[in-house]
Amino acid sequence: MSFFRSSQQVLDDLFKALHFSSEILERNRKGCLAAEQIKSLAVRCIQPAFLAFIFLLLPLLLWIPMISAQQQVSFLAAAPILFDDLSHLSQSIEAHGRFSALFRLGTVLLGAGLAVFMASRFPFALYFDILDGTVFVREGRLIAREEQTIRPNGRDPIEKYFLDMKGDRFQVNLAAFRAIESGALYVVYLLPRSQVLVSLEPKIAKQKAQDESALAG
Repeated sequence: MSFFRSSQQVLDDLFKALHFSSEILERNRKGCLAAEQIKSLAVRCIQPAFLAFIFLLLPLLLWIPMISAQQQVSFLAAAPILFDDLSHLSQSIEAHGRFSALFRLGTVLLGAGLAVFMASRFPFALYFDILDGTVFVREGRLIAREEQTIRPNGRDPIEKYFLDMKGDRFQVNLAAFRAIESGALYVVYLLPRSQVLVSLEPKIAKQKAQDESALAG
């Protein structure tokens, strides 16, 4: 890491590391999320919701068409038949055999369990932050820290990178870890509920931008 970078050089490195731009930063300075950030953050919400839906639906899409073909009924008519079999296990065992009935029930329960697990991972705080679109500003000294977890059998260690500020900790990628000047003053832009870091800049860079704006005004 260079010890002679200007605040603009640091900011340029942060642009690349955290995938934001001067236009996005200007929106964050005004306390708002940029459209590009909303799209990027929405992926974190969509992924667990989509997987929960898939896990819940997949067993049903396996068994309902099979029942429809076996009993020569429509797809819509086959759905109640499946649910009736699942809710009356003893009758299902008599009709289809123990293995077939239990296997059918097991796949549906497994899918439902995985769906519940994925739903539990849904980031509700982030979701409401995205809906609100508000960015919270915090200033202070950032300390770059690295944590390493040693793994057995000679495997490469797991390395994680953090930026600490006044008791708060933000996990970042290696590029962002290397981009900042540890111990310097920064302005951090966060989402208020989830505490997700969306951008940051050297405090001197923000002051310079404010001075230039005042002169232009």
